[in-house]
Amino acid sequence: MLHSYGKADIINRRLPADGFATVEQITKDGYQTVGKAKIRFEGNKLMLSVQKTLPGLGENGGFRFKWADNCDPADLYNYYTHGDSAPYGRLNWVYGQ
Repeated sequence: MLHSYGKADIINRRLPADGFATVEQITKDGYQTVGKAKIRFEGNKLMLSVQKTLPGLGENGGFRFKWADNCDPADLYNYYTHGDSAPYGRLNWVYGQ
């Protein structure tokens, strides 16, 4: 999940196809697809390439992100009790310029 200072996006919520994952923006009405990201798996590594020109990404020179697997984003407590997430719980990593 990417947070771009006020906007939230999810990458790869659905299974990737043809080397691309969907990039979706979380809205009050649900999920809206805003683009694609190149995705590659190598052993136990996941690599993504996301265009900074997608809506909400790269604004203000940075974004916050979290990796999560098998969690329900609708239930914040789920990040503590089910699946895997990094960093733990509601914490995020920050990328900025």
